[in-house]
Amino acid sequence: MPSMTQLMGNVPISAYSTHYLSNTSEFLKMRVKVANTAEATDSSCHNDIASKCEVHYSLRYTPVLLDTVPNQVYFDQEINFVLNAMRANHKSVISADMDPVVFIKIDGTRCDSEGLIDYETRLGESRVDALRTRAGD
Repeated sequence: MPSMTQLMGNVPISAYSTHYLSNTSEFLKMRVKVANTAEATDSSCHNDIASKCEVHYSLRYTPVLLDTVPNQVYFDQEINFVLNAMRANHKSVISADMDPVVFIKIDGTRCDSEGLIDYETRLGESRVDALRTRAGD
């Protein structure tokens, strides 16, 4: 699924924080529709149930990257992402056998987390924590 900024046309993430605070709403809900421009038709929701076509973004489940340590990153260097995982690692979100992240990219280049991140790695809930990885793939 695309990030919130990609989905909304590269609007800065701070705009969503403002939305959450000013509307005292934790969720941003969108209804997804697929348009087939070649045949000039739109797809409908499964069994015409609108809730099956809704995507909910939640500030509570959106990790916040605070820093990269060190701040100058070179290929094959071990680095830490300092972040607040919010509730993204909560047991109701990921099962015990899943890694806390699928992959991490820096400017399009995947990081190598083998031996540093596995299914036993869990980040603190709503507190600052660090995720160790290696720059480059």
